[in-house]
Amino acid sequence: MSRIGKLGPSALGAWLLILNLASVGCGHYSSASPPPTVKVALTPAPTASMNLGSTLQFSATVTANKSVITTPIKFISRNNNIVSFAPSGLACAGTWDKSFIVCSPGSAGVVNVLASGFGTASTVTKVYVHPQVTAINTAAIVQPPPNCVSQNQTETFQATIFSGNTDITPLVGPLTWSVMDVSVARISTTAAGLQSNQVQLTANQPGLTQVFASASQLNGQPATFQTCPVQALSVVASSTGSNSLSLQSSSSSLLSPTAVDTQGVPISVSGLTWISSQPGVATTKSGSVTAGRPGGAAVFPVCSPPSCNVHLSPIYSSNVVSTTVTGNAVAETVFVTSTGCFGAASCTTSLVPINTQTNTAGTALSLPSPPNSFVIDSTGTNAYFGTAPGLKTLAISAGTFRSSNTVAGKVLAVSPDGNQVIVSNTTASPNVVNVIDVKAGSSTPLLLSGVTAAVFSPDSTTAYLFAGSTMSVFSTTQPLRTITLPGPATDAAFLTTGTFGLVGSTPSTVSLLNGCDSAAPASPNTSTVSTISAPSLLASLPDGKTTAVVTSPGFTTIAVNTTAAGCPPPVTASATFHDFGQGGFTPKQVLVSSDGKRLYVISNLSEVLAYDFPTASAKVIPLNPSATPLAAALTLSGNGLYVGASDGTIHHLDTVGLQDVGQIPVTLCSNTSVSCPPDVVALRP
Repeated sequence: MSRIGKLGPSALGAWLLILNLASVGCGHYSSASPPPTVKVALTPAPTASMNLGSTLQFSATVTANKSVITTPIKFISRNNNIVSFAPSGLACAGTWDKSFIVCSPGSAGVVNVLASGFGTASTVTKVYVHPQVTAINTAAIVQPPPNCVSQNQTETFQATIFSGNTDITPLVGPLTWSVMDVSVARISTTAAGLQSNQVQLTANQPGLTQVFASASQLNGQPATFQTCPVQALSVVASSTGSNSLSLQSSSSSLLSPTAVDTQGVPISVSGLTWISSQPGVATTKSGSVTAGRPGGAAVFPVCSPPSCNVHLSPIYSSNVVSTTVTGNAVAETVFVTSTGCFGAASCTTSLVPINTQTNTAGTALSLPSPPNSFVIDSTGTNAYFGTAPGLKTLAISAGTFRSSNTVAGKVLAVSPDGNQVIVSNTTASPNVVNVIDVKAGSSTPLLLSGVTAAVFSPDSTTAYLFAGSTMSVFSTTQPLRTITLPGPATDAAFLTTGTFGLVGSTPSTVSLLNGCDSAAPASPNTSTVSTISAPSLLASLPDGKTTAVVTSPGFTTIAVNTTAAGCPPPVTASATFHDFGQGGFTPKQVLVSSDGKRLYVISNLSEVLAYDFPTASAKVIPLNPSATPLAAALTLSGNGLYVGASDGTIHHLDTVGLQDVGQIPVTLCSNTSVSCPPDVVALRP
């Protein structure tokens, strides 16, 4: 007789287990090896809920020393009149027929079920069998519920379960709870004092979400939960505790935001969007500022959905940190081209770079098609050309083009983050505006007629589109809206922070529109500001509270006074006119220096109009020899202005000495019979 024949039941079981494990490739064990640790995990667990006569699939996994093994599994019910199993693990809330096809309702009640494999049992799952759940209603315990819950505070909800009109909550057992947005609230079913039909939510990040319960594969009606939203937002430089910061090129510094919720409670917000008005001067990310080239930049946070105030209104900073970057002057690139070839046959257009240190034209780049427009994104990565065949994208560093022949028209605007491009086609039938998602390589067509101008908000979530007296508002978070202006739009600009959008229209009106709710009037008393003449061009100063409006024979500054708290925020506005002293003019372009100290106007006059804010004095820079300015670009340092003029050259103006210090010749078209003036001039930021 063999030794195995003399082993007791326990020893025999251990030997069989070892041999079986070896046979399925889980390892080889000697007689001296300790027996493996076998575990059986049953799903669902630790509880389940079933309607009478319904089915629910159970599964089990067997592991030996944490390695999954294949072995027969048996599913066991402690009361087959309440729950019975098919061999596959499909549970019946009642009893199966012999073929395990028909499940007949049994008794309501609670039963323990388990799985067994390799002689090892799983922990039990408690199954609640009850009449069919037809509705689950969720409500806050405290009635009426609070409007919102401040960060890290809690609110308790409970569910009531019905079968028809009968409350069967006690029969259903523990529920499965879910919250739609986990960034807004943390969920707990194990907090002290909770009943089986209750859940506790802890306020996390500001925003709106919904909570709901599930039972027997039915999702209940949700209840609303709101973490108190950001009401007010401000920022200071960590090193100075003030609204100003001075950095050397390539150095970095931290900013400290302060956020207060609608209950007046200071909170910590993780989803802020950080913005720099001049990324070429200073970049910002997660509250850190890194200095680039010399110049000025306004740096500030925005609490904007979907990352902050989730599903609610954005809140803008009440101030900016005025950042000055010092250091040695560096070479910048001004690009020059012409729209003169557009529509002409056998005409090739060139893009000419100008080095701002050598003040010479570099190697011209031949464009695939004559452009009708040219816009560089704020990061200096891509340039966009509108052409007759379609949109052309230039990767500036590589000097390569990408074509989109499905999107034709004029490039009107590029979002500050560089991720969206607006192209309007007013010759197609019907007219169409395409909003291109640069990262996704896709576009959203909008059937809007006659759109000739557009402007983006600083946080890139909103764009104003203009067609006469009609303004359409495109938003990444809200549906398209259309509003009627007091008259045909002339130009628009957002405050540097984005708190308000300002829209100029004839005859002499500037409308203030809330940035937080996509163009609703600022308030009944401050929705418009009158100007002395038609507001031709608008540009915001980097102080976050002033917009300059060109109104011949000068310009008007509109000072916007607001706490930026709430939506809509309170606001007052006042207008001050500044005369250039040169008589009437027809404006073409307005530029503001990166530090906000100077404003320049390009017009039909043979000089550039300038205004110095620190000294409150108007100045002029004559073009020499006399010529009419067409377009201009200002360096980030503000010391150089490059003006394309009617004489076909680029005039380099010294803005410190207020003089024309030289002309740079450029050749922009191959066809000499076509007039190709340098009417497109742009700085690569």
